[in-house]
Amino acid sequence: MLGNAAWIQKLRNGHVVNLEIFKESQQGVRQRKDLVKPLLMPARVEDRLYPFQRSGVAWLLRTDRAILADDMGLGKTAQALSAARRLFRKGLVSKCLIIAPGTLLANWEREAMLWAPELITKVVRPSLKDREETWAKALKDANVVITSYEQIRNKIQAFEDSPLQLVIADEAHRLRKSSAQATKGFRKIPSLEFPANLTISPFLESDGTIQGVI
Repeated sequence: MLGNAAWIQKLRNGHVVNLEIFKESQQGVRQRKDLVKPLLMPARVEDRLYPFQRSGVAWLLRTDRAILADDMGLGKTAQALSAARRLFRKGLVSKCLIIAPGTLLANWEREAMLWAPELITKVVRPSLKDREETWAKALKDANVVITSYEQIRNKIQAFEDSPLQLVIADEAHRLRKSSAQATKGFRKIPSLEFPANLTISPFLESDGTIQGVI
């Protein structure tokens, strides 16, 4: 599995590791061979975060379950992606799932290209007919998969076959009601290492308890 510390160390020491890696097409489309790229880059990341955002990233990296509830416009998306990028660089994460409202999927894809350009990112919103096949392929071919809350309402078998190490939920206040289908689906997602919740705005008293989100 990508992200395994043993073979990462072998790669860095110049040893040969047997991996299934596809050749890049003539059109220059990023393919599965690029999945290993983050692991071969320096662990230290150079970016343009503000000091308060760097503090947020550092806090996310040392917290297993976190709710980042800064005010709108302070760069929660940038902080979440920057934290994910560092986890990939260190070989601690090989698969990340981002769940967001359907209207924000394209924005997450654009932001991922800006804040984590070496990661292969794919938006997944398959129809019910080819759902499992599409999910299986996406998890095999991408570092980061972005989907909507509607997609996780029902169990996705591909998550069992390709375990996730990092889960990011945008506007996670949608998960505060334990009876909601999205909440039930979210809790069924197998995640190994760093589950993280991200809200797009601070929780209000009227939103109810945040215990269900964590």
